[in-house]
Amino acid sequence: MSTARRIFLSVLFPVIIVLIWRATRVEDPRAEFLGQWRFSGLMISLGATWCALAAWFVAVGPGRQRHRAFGVIALSMAMVVILGLLEALTLFGHDWQGSFGTRPVDAFTPLRLDQNQADPELIHLHWPNTEFRGQVLGNLVEHFQIPDAQPYAVDVRYDGRGFRNDRDYERAAVAVIGDSFVEAARLPLADTLVKRLERDLEQDVVNLGQSAYGFRQELEVLKRFALPLQPGTVVWMLFGGNDFRDVSMYEELRLNADLHRREDPFVKRMFLRNALRLLARLIPREREPSADDRKHAGVLALAGGAEETIWFSGPTEPWTDRDWQVGTSTLLEARELCARAGTRFLVCYIPRKYDAYRGLVALGAGDGARGWEDPGLDTALTRFCNEHELAWLDLTPLLRAAIKDGRSPFLRDDVHFNALGQEIAARAIAAQLRSAASSPSPTTPGNPGSQPR
Repeated sequence: MSTARRIFLSVLFPVIIVLIWRATRVEDPRAEFLGQWRFSGLMISLGATWCALAAWFVAVGPGRQRHRAFGVIALSMAMVVILGLLEALTLFGHDWQGSFGTRPVDAFTPLRLDQNQADPELIHLHWPNTEFRGQVLGNLVEHFQIPDAQPYAVDVRYDGRGFRNDRDYERAAVAVIGDSFVEAARLPLADTLVKRLERDLEQDVVNLGQSAYGFRQELEVLKRFALPLQPGTVVWMLFGGNDFRDVSMYEELRLNADLHRREDPFVKRMFLRNALRLLARLIPREREPSADDRKHAGVLALAGGAEETIWFSGPTEPWTDRDWQVGTSTLLEARELCARAGTRFLVCYIPRKYDAYRGLVALGAGDGARGWEDPGLDTALTRFCNEHELAWLDLTPLLRAAIKDGRSPFLRDDVHFNALGQEIAARAIAAQLRSAASSPSPTTPGNPGSQPR
């Protein structure tokens, strides 16, 4: 082969490779690989690159061309056989996400069978006596491409019932029921509102929070786990962000649980995909939020004079009549069950993140958070609880007071409380319970003694 032809081919093949990679690239910062390629596009690019390199080597490489071709074919077949054997393990159920640590969501994700046991009423419940350690990003980071986000060190252990406690409680003075705000998996156990409340009251307080639980699941937790511990008080943590919205989702899950409770499909568990994910993590890249993403952020002036960018998932969404009926009737049923057991019942309201910061952060121009309306869920619930003599504690004013002082009670890149938010909640609950300590135990659902005021 002439020198000119060698030079031509040596230039042509790299150009072809570059064009292929550019053709499969997507303008999507949330793309699985480096924010630029989806798995299918990456497979096309890698396959085409291998074919182009093999063709170039056969055409211009050293030695006899027949020997070069044989070597390329042999190497390709060996790679296919090895990859096939590894993927055979996937076919028989192995999940390479666990082997490589590339599972895209954290260990307390609901519905995953390898991390949660299926339950006909609760839908999902953490496996008892298990633990998880690792690093998890805030749950808004990937969605809004938040720059400079640092992972949270997660170290969670679950008791014999599947809840986040450091021991199995046989009795408890207080049982706290709720969702991920109570489980608080992104925070050390000592910083959770349950442990803070336990230290403050100097009494046993059991954590019965489970990520993604809603009204009906929490009612089942009350019946199955809380009341058998004979607590003096049950604290029901109600999250305004999605507890009402999740009513219809829970009903759909009850009807079609098997469609949701399943292992990840083969394509997500496969060796090649997760090996590439691991390699992609070794390549640093900067997240860059889009203009629309930035509309979900506000700047808070901190007490020391510094500023912090706070990210918000969205506004509190309106609820349907069905959502309201199911949610409020569940609270009344829970109060009645507690009254029959001689247990006080307190509803503690956690607002959606933006409702706590509304008007207290500097927002950018244009639509976005600036245009989010407040549907008044806290006001509606306050009225309902007063009308039905339900003990009620709204954390919104306390959280807003901290924000006005330049102290942020939520994680900046996540929808949940930080340690300060957990502390504010614990102190408020402790004060409410102390004020009720001298009240008689409830004997009927409407007994004022059930109101720790």
